[in-house]
This record gives sequence, C-alpha cells and structure tokens, in this order.
Amino acid sequence: MADHVKVSTAELWEISRSIGKLKSDFEHAKDLVDSYGSGDVAGALDDFAEDWKKKREQLWDGLEFLGKTAGEAAKAYDGVDRHLADALLKAQSGDR
Repeated sequence: MADHVKVSTAELWEISRSIGKLKSDFEHAKDLVDSYGSGDVAGALDDFAEDWKKKREQLWDGLEFLGKTAGEAAKAYDGVDRHLADALLKAQSGDR
C-alpha cells in the first residue's frame, strides 16, 4: 500500500518548539544588539536591527502561524493514532 501517510508527531512537536524559539529569538534581537554596547559592530548591528524592525512583525506572525500549525497537526495525528489503536485493541478483544 504505497499511499500510506507516515507522520512523526515527535518531529512535528519539535518543529513547533523550534519555531517558537526562533520567533522568540527574533523578538529579542534588539536586546542582543543592545548587549554589544558601542562601537562599529554595535552600530552595524543596530542598523541591521532597525531595518529588520520594518518586517519583523510580519515574520513573527508567520512563525507563530507555522508553530501553531505544526503543534495542531501533531495533536491531531496523535489523536487519530490513539483512536485507531483503541479500535484495533477493541477489535482484537472481540468487543465490537
């Protein structure tokens, strides 16, 4: 049966967590820049952070959506898997 769907919910949960961390990293990029103090590197980082500020909210929204979608998919697949396992166990025991 070549048309089976194989999903690793553990990987989906990990993707959801990783995207959440990435979103947090982007949210706190200015904090990181501020931690460099002053100087050429800090100035360049500050310019970069300010340029990113324009698109950062859109990026956050996209990351949040992807993270939630991955988490919801993992939850749904876990539920389907649990339901199928329960049905198989019930069928094996003769309780139909």
